Amino acid sequence: MRYSMSIANGTRGVIALFHKHLVKPNLFPKKFNTMTPKLKKLREDTTYADKVTVKEADARRELEEAEAFLKAADEVLARLLAQME
Repeated sequence: MRYSMSIANGTRGVIALFHKHLVKPNLFPKKFNTMTPKLKKLREDTTYADKVTVKEADARRELEEAEAFLKAADEVLARLLAQME
């Protein structure tokens, strides 16, 4: 498998490259397509707003999704590294 170097400009660029190189070619589960924009918006809200209130249930759900994302990323990375050997 051959990869070309791409450079992302900002969060939007990282998300675009993530989808182009990992989701679109089915290397990463598509169920995370809706998660990345939602988490980006939450990050922006908490960074730039004066005050943000998040319900505990919402925070727990986002944490569970983030943990599932990290688990999937570990699995994808292990699979890609194995292919390079």
